[in-house]
Amino acid sequence: NTINEALLKKSPTGNNGPENYSFRNNEKKIKNYDFKMPQKFTKEDLKLIRDIYEVYARLVATYLTSITRLYCHASVSNIREQKYHEFSDTLSEYTINGIVNLGIDNPDIMDAECTIQFSNELTSSLIDRMMCGQGVPLETQRDFTEIEVALMKSILERFASHLQEAWSGYIDISPTLSKIET
Repeated sequence: NTINEALLKKSPTGNNGPENYSFRNNEKKIKNYDFKMPQKFTKEDLKLIRDIYEVYARLVATYLTSITRLYCHASVSNIREQKYHEFSDTLSEYTINGIVNLGIDNPDIMDAECTIQFSNELTSSLIDRMMCGQGVPLETQRDFTEIEVALMKSILERFASHLQEAWSGYIDISPTLSKIET
């Protein structure tokens, strides 16, 4: 223990904390590791996922432009690893979620699913445009009707099919919409 303290006092960085100590000329710093919530994706993995979903964003933007008859732009705003319950806790009460089975034909991969989520405002705006309206979102917070869910089902199925093209250069998938949650 006294050896560690002596090494820390002679730290070339001037900081006495172990997270800032550099060994010799190596500039890598010691970082605390959270064993309760380990990171499963490297920075390279996250960059690859970002690239895949930038292609996906272009595909769905083209599709949305075709159904709304307006120029639509979609982009990746954030790629972050988190647990599903943390994600679901941040959702507003009125959203529509499409659960997509990715259909990966690999016995080592079980239950490969992803979620496509639309807010109430986006859903009502899309439905209004599809019904030849101006695309003005509804201000009311309410559950979706059966007709709205049926219309959104067709959109979610197309969004799911675009996943196959976005991932095609990396892995063969056959995504299908397995259920809709409201």
